[in-house]
Amino acid sequence: MCQQLDAWFINTETRMNPDFNYCQFIPGRNGGRGNPQGMIDAYSFNDVLEGIRLTHYTKSIGRKRMKSLKNWFGAFANWMQTSDYGQTASNYKNNQAVAYDITLYDFFLFNGKKSGRKQILNSFYEKRVLPQIDEDGKMPEELKRTKAYTYSIYNLSHLIDFCQIIANDQKNLPQNISDKVRSSLLYLSHFDKKESFPYKEIGNWDEEKQKLKRHTDRFQKLLAPR
Repeated sequence: MCQQLDAWFINTETRMNPDFNYCQFIPGRNGGRGNPQGMIDAYSFNDVLEGIRLTHYTKSIGRKRMKSLKNWFGAFANWMQTSDYGQTASNYKNNQAVAYDITLYDFFLFNGKKSGRKQILNSFYEKRVLPQIDEDGKMPEELKRTKAYTYSIYNLSHLIDFCQIIANDQKNLPQNISDKVRSSLLYLSHFDKKESFPYKEIGNWDEEKQKLKRHTDRFQKLLAPR
């Protein structure tokens, strides 16, 4: 794994630039640059960070490499906050903005930036959760899509990921966030068949139903006494 980390994030000849200036670019459009919606792909870095943390426990990464990795993710976090693409993604009203905040929070966690994490956590409910989840658990922005069920579950998966990160970081899951997540899980669980779902869904219903069950199990484990 260390060779992969060196190639992607450290070696000057091969490493990725700490930005998403060309994310999801479409040839012939926008001068060859990407578009802000591609910021959602940065969410995969959360899995990378988890792999780094697990590997670091074995002391095989080393201090020098770890410092370089923190510098890289710190630079990417700075780009997210200051670039036009990052700021645009932050201002979206759907799952894109949820994923943006969670990714930035995890980068701050990796770098030990407490002030950044505190700022995100303090605003997350009012800024992301409350506008996106109605009292009955519906997610209006996701229900507009042709895969309304799929994207509702997709957004929930991010929210549950955030609950997991917060629980690991602070050992105290905010009640207002967990209540909203629970309400959405309950709403979606009411529909056993695609025909009973009152919104458009062109995806694989059975596959998404299994995802919902897995995410529900994950969330319930988070709520269990530790």
